[in-house]
Amino acid sequence: MTSKKGATKESIKSKKMSDDDTQQPGAFEAQLRKPLNEFPIGPTLRKVTGIFAERLCQQFEFNLPKNSEHENLISYVDSILWGYLTNMSISKFDEELKKAKRRDKKKAARFEAKGEDGNKLKQPRNAYQLFCADSRAQLKVENPDASVTDLSTILGEAWGKLERDEKQRYKEYQESAAKLKTDYYTEIERQKQVAIENCEWEEDKPKRPTNVFFIYSGNKTILKKIKNKKMSPSETTKYLSVQWGKLNDEAKKPYYEELDKKKEKYEKEMIAYNKRQVERRKRKEEREAGEAAVDDDDED
Repeated sequence: MTSKKGATKESIKSKKMSDDDTQQPGAFEAQLRKPLNEFPIGPTLRKVTGIFAERLCQQFEFNLPKNSEHENLISYVDSILWGYLTNMSISKFDEELKKAKRRDKKKAARFEAKGEDGNKLKQPRNAYQLFCADSRAQLKVENPDASVTDLSTILGEAWGKLERDEKQRYKEYQESAAKLKTDYYTEIERQKQVAIENCEWEEDKPKRPTNVFFIYSGNKTILKKIKNKKMSPSETTKYLSVQWGKLNDEAKKPYYEELDKKKEKYEKEMIAYNKRQVERRKRKEEREAGEAAVDDDDED
């Protein structure tokens, strides 16, 4: 196993290396390769290599190579670690870091509604969960020796039987779950709108229209033509690009006209959006000024 700061003692086998072994090009690097395969990739990578180098020097016994530019053994090992990671793992680190940033950005873009207890609003139960909540106690009485796993199996079988034999009751659970889901998203939207009006959440900006090629590739008639060709996304894009290039100016005209309409609509929406933002900020400033005045009066 590895820790956040490096490999544990179990993952590094101590091995004495003679002076001759030390002088062989890549001998020590080869010895480090196995623990490095488990090396933790993270934002503090450069700092961690120094810690890991110090630990490795305690595990391995060898001499600093002759004519080395490094002042001590730890500095030498650290340079090997960083060189290896730079060549072999930095691309992976960068990729993971970009993924983490995208996840954080996506998470930050989601509005989080609150429940009555002040915590995150709980997602509604689905039809099966509603059925389990109604049936678990009775099935537990009927099967007193059943374990949690066994009871889950029994509930699953009862749900399947309900779908086959009691279609009306099954339908009621589905309808109840659908209503709970609708109420859940309605409440999120209500709280989001309140937060927007109070300048606690940024209203989504109108979406800028895409270019004319995306309008062409999203056309229902075009999509219907390529539906049965069973192409990958990249192949589909390439195919559409070729087909678009074959069109003459007259054939492309409707798509450019649609793009112009979308641009005009976008500009109107942006004017209205900016106007709403100004009004909201003004109300917020007036509200904060009023609250500050009340606080001053209380202090007097």
